[in-house]
Amino acid sequence: MSNLKNTIKILYGLGNPSPNYDKTLHSIGKVYINHLARVYKAEFKQSRGKGFFAAFNFANRGEYALIRNSKGEQVALFKSDSFMNLSGVPYKQFLKNCDTIQYANQYIVHDDLESKPGKFKIKNGGSPEGHNGLKSIIDSIGSKDFQRLKIGIGRPDSKDPEVVANYVTSNISSEEYRRYKEEIFPQIDEFLKKNNIL
Repeated sequence: MSNLKNTIKILYGLGNPSPNYDKTLHSIGKVYINHLARVYKAEFKQSRGKGFFAAFNFANRGEYALIRNSKGEQVALFKSDSFMNLSGVPYKQFLKNCDTIQYANQYIVHDDLESKPGKFKIKNGGSPEGHNGLKSIIDSIGSKDFQRLKIGIGRPDSKDPEVVANYVTSNISSEEYRRYKEEIFPQIDEFLKKNNIL
């Protein structure tokens, strides 16, 4: 993985393991990363932690694909095989394969309950706001100063935790998936290009 040493930026799409959770709302970050790989015709490679035991640890495993942004910088697209609440474990291992990457160039892509579908924004640092994936990353790398690309999925009418949990783990409908793929994701692409991320 020596070519990772040239990586300037990282986009890490959060989600639960494949194939059962490939197209759930909670995995929209990973869905977006897969979209980028298709757009840039990039192939994913296995990424595993260093050391004998780390290589066989399921929680350490992930996949990455390398692309070039409009400035010619190498950008790593990363997704993991861990469950959401362990998202930080493979990410910490992945960072060890790269040269030091500033937190300002680390973008964690995740679902945002507080924003309607079609809305997205970048937030710099801050608390995990109840998101277990972000909490795991903060705990693992010891910092909350990374960037977040928040993709809106909306919130159910009920605030009951069980209702919310069922909502975020529900599959994206075919109509919603078409909208994300054909409308929302291309808008995010253009936004990231204008901000010299892609």
